This record gives sequence, structure tokens and C-alpha cells, in this order.
Amino acid sequence: MLAGSAQAETTVNLSYNGAPDPDKNAVHVFATNLKDLVAEKTNGEIQLKLYPNSMLGEEQARMEQVMSTPSLNIASFAGMSPLVPEIYVSAIPFLFEDFEAARNFFDEGQYWQEVENALRERTGAELLAVVEEGGFLAFTNNEKPIHSPKDFEGLRFRAMDPSQVALYEAFGASGTPIPWTEVYMALRTGVADGQMN
Repeated sequence: MLAGSAQAETTVNLSYNGAPDPDKNAVHVFATNLKDLVAEKTNGEIQLKLYPNSMLGEEQARMEQVMSTPSLNIASFAGMSPLVPEIYVSAIPFLFEDFEAARNFFDEGQYWQEVENALRERTGAELLAVVEEGGFLAFTNNEKPIHSPKDFEGLRFRAMDPSQVALYEAFGASGTPIPWTEVYMALRTGVADGQMN
């Protein structure tokens, strides 16, 4: 190899939910920053190509791509749960008292290390990080404020999967599995009263 010759560039796909709009999608802001960091830290040898809005498929399809090709996916718990159902222990509402407790749980906790190990053993995929994209779970709806589990009574929520349906039912609400790309229409047409982020 001659000094000064062009370096080979590798492109890696990075897929995620939501629009490529930094004002409306914290995941897009994260993906854009990650793309810039990877290019900077590898001197341009690795480039991330962003695929927002589920362009490479819904959650399950994107997780399959991660397991079979060199790619990255910003997965929700719904995307990971078919592979590591234990992940839902950490998605129980009202579980953490504050940000410090949540960060300790995800960054240093033994439970989360076990989730990472289970994913690796079952799929060969690596869980690189838990990304906090805006804070604790927020339940929104067009009927009433939610401060505790009793406030869910009688509401209809968009659910990511059957485990969320069970969660809502345990709180006295109902849940309907709706893909993220259809959430706004479901809320507009009354198929669901609310959703969580």
C-alpha cells in the first residue's frame, strides 16, 4: 500500500422510527449526531447512512437485518422483545423514582448486563447502548391527565405489542397493537385515545 492512497470507506445502514425532523423526533437528532461522531472518530472510514421513518421495514424486519448484515438499528422495546422478552421488566411504568435511579439501572445494573448477554447469545447481535431520548415514559391521551395507574381506567391506548396490551389491561384500560407509522391516524380517527412515548 502506498502512502497517501485513498482509504477504503465502509457504509453502514442505521435505521430507526420517526421522521427525519430534529424538531419532532429526538431519535433523528441522536442518529444524526451518531453519524457525525462515527465519521469523525474513524476519519471517514466508516459512514453511517440514515434510514428514518422505518424505511428499511418495521421493528422485526430491522432487527432481522441487524442479525444478518452489518447494520445498526435504534430499536424500541417492541423491536427487541421477541428476541429478549425479559426486556419488558424495565419498561414497567412508575418503576423509577428519578433520572439517577434509571441511569444507574441501565448503565451499571446487573439486570441490564444480563439482557445484553441474552441478546448476544440468542442472536449474535450486540446491544451498544440504552438511549434516553427524552425522559421517562409519557402517557398522552385526549381524555384526562395520568398521574397513577388508576387514571388509565376506561382509556384506549396504542400498544406496541401484546405485552403492552396486557399492561394496559392490568391498569383498567385497553390496548390495540398499532405500528408507529399509523399512530397519528389512529389518534386522529379515535381508534385510540392515547399512546406512550
